[in-house]
Order: sequence, then structure tokens, then C-alpha cells
Amino acid sequence: MINITCPLCGKKNGCQHVLKEEEFTCWCAEEEFPDALKAKSSHSCICKSCLQVYKKSQREE
Repeated sequence: MINITCPLCGKKNGCQHVLKEEEFTCWCAEEEFPDALKAKSSHSCICKSCLQVYKKSQREE
């Protein structure tokens, strides 16, 4: 069962992670997730908005 809640903001994460003909169909399949975010995810997908905010904050540091 897929958890549809982002562990960072609590909103829907938009996960569509479904294996279809040996390919993943979710938006996250094309994204790179930093290890720091993976550690916070605890088996739940992080939403695209939180991923973008995190990446932007890392560029500004």
C-alpha cells in the first residue's frame, strides 16, 4: 500500500509509483532525491513541492 501523505508537510504527495511494463510511472522516477530527504521520508514519498523547496534552500546556502 502506498502512503499518499508527504512526511514533511502532511499534504498529498501525488505519488503514482506504479510498476507498469517494467517502468515506474510516478513523477518521482525522474527526480533526484538528496540523501538528507530520503532519511526523513521513512517509507513515504516526499511531495514535489517539498523537494523543490529543499533543493532551492540548498542552492541558496
